[in-house]
Amino acid sequence: ARVIGDESIMIRATDENKQKIVDQIDLFDAINGTNYYNAYNLAFQTFESSRLQDRTSSCHKALLFLSDGEMNDNKDDLFDLISREKTSDTVLFTYSFG
Repeated sequence: ARVIGDESIMIRATDENKQKIVDQIDLFDAINGTNYYNAYNLAFQTFESSRLQDRTSSCHKALLFLSDGEMNDNKDDLFDLISREKTSDTVLFTYSFG
């Protein structure tokens, strides 16, 4: 899991920033499954870092999780992380391909 862009906080969804994300996604290589835990953990850390740096609109948060691979993690650990870190103003969207 990694953050796309130069910062570890949320950024505005400008046309330029959206294109940067598309360009980075085009460079991804699939390598033996998906580490769901690290991805969700990084997303929750990014939400918290953004909040602490007052770089959030304080609106609802949406987490879009895309995967083309099989989960490599313990599902109970993942569900514990989500239960512990997900706030009531966060909506999770999950998509699996393949």
